[in-house]
Amino acid sequence: MKYIYFLILVFTASACGGSLSEEQRKAFKNEMKDRKIKRVSDDDIYEKALEWGRLYVQNLNVSNMDSVAQANEVSIQYANHETADLSEVERKIFEAYSYASSAEVSDNVQKQGTDILYANPVMDSTAFQGVWFISIPKKKIVLAL
Repeated sequence: MKYIYFLILVFTASACGGSLSEEQRKAFKNEMKDRKIKRVSDDDIYEKALEWGRLYVQNLNVSNMDSVAQANEVSIQYANHETADLSEVERKIFEAYSYASSAEVSDNVQKQGTDILYANPVMDSTAFQGVWFISIPKKKIVLAL
């Protein structure tokens, strides 16, 4: 009986050729390279989030925010004085921008759970109008570094 199990094992092992095509080898090597352990600092993550957030906001408006969010795999929300469904972090940032003078405001990033929250205030020539909140997955940023 043991002999039969041994033969089945040998035939099964020999049936699995184990050879990869050149394209499969390249894909396998690239996957291993992508999964290599990297040491990334919080500063690197925040810098990349600022860079991406600024790129997203350049051509962003209320009418195209869903398509920009879907194309970049992020979530985007525009908040103004009428917006009620803000998280605690977003609400605090919104209040800080609304009380600051126009000369003091600039974009920033905050950690929010497993995401990085990019906030960009919208100002017209006289007053604060609202804030763009872009939530970028931290994993996406780390993989890009």
